[in-house]
Amino acid sequence: MQLPQVGSIANLLVFPRSGFINRFQTLASSWILADQLGSKFEICWLPSPSVSGPATETFNSDFCDRYVVSEDSVLGRYGINVDEVPRYISESTTGSWIGLRGHDRGEQALMPELMNRLSTISTPSLLVVVAGGSFFLPEIGIRPKLTLSKFLTAKSDFYQHLPLNAAVESAVTAQLQKDNSPFLGLHLRYTDRSFQAPFPREIRKALIKSRNETDITRVFIASDSGAARQHWHDEALKLGLQPWGFTPQPGTVSGAHAALIDWRLLTHSARLVYFSSSSYSTEAAVAAGTWNESVGLGPNPFRSVAVRTRTFAGAGLSRIRGNQPTD
Repeated sequence: MQLPQVGSIANLLVFPRSGFINRFQTLASSWILADQLGSKFEICWLPSPSVSGPATETFNSDFCDRYVVSEDSVLGRYGINVDEVPRYISESTTGSWIGLRGHDRGEQALMPELMNRLSTISTPSLLVVVAGGSFFLPEIGIRPKLTLSKFLTAKSDFYQHLPLNAAVESAVTAQLQKDNSPFLGLHLRYTDRSFQAPFPREIRKALIKSRNETDITRVFIASDSGAARQHWHDEALKLGLQPWGFTPQPGTVSGAHAALIDWRLLTHSARLVYFSSSSYSTEAAVAAGTWNESVGLGPNPFRSVAVRTRTFAGAGLSRIRGNQPTD
């Protein structure tokens, strides 16, 4: 198979979709791909129900000035409207751009087709990515082969150098300066992932294992449920741990910024205990560079069936059928 050559794509334009961490995954993946292709990197950050604000509410101003382009600019320069980019691998009628939009299939499944399409380009073109997840191209031109391990390392580097909004970074720094001793991270996601939550005894075992292997007793607890965070604060004390968390003063931090602060703090932990079904904490482990040491807990099958049954009964069949990808 002929491989795409470095420089075959002049610009890579990404429309990150869904929530913050889905978008972060896409930005990291697109950044790495742009580096492989030798392309200029551009971001068109559009609001959504889960991320309502502009890019400046998530990243610092320097990052936005350098990489973020407006919807009007994209339409004027490239004639592209994100809603008109077809699913999967596509190409404009003029041949001026190639589209990557995984939708229900996911972007990674489309990588072989994308590589074939890129290998046929004779003049520098534009790659348009509309995504909300991770993907990578294993081979490109004369570049070294990108293994999964190297991809995760590159993602970790991207996350560690990704400058979030100044208020977020300032709050994180303030928390870390209160006590600079190492800590474990525990992330508990319940509001929309309760059916994928492990049993409490599995969480306890993972915390004990992490403590015993590291001799670290401090544990930072983050959760989308205040009740769960308080419960595991109490449980951590029973295990001889020193729990702590971030609780913003009323009116000082938005809900979106609070979630970003929690995520950034998790990325500073020595290792994590987390629900493996949650991209929020999975990507935190990648950002921390501890994906091999951290403990990702899968859903307990019996709990999953029980919670799904209750959800089904309460929500109704029409809502279940309506849960489709939105990108």
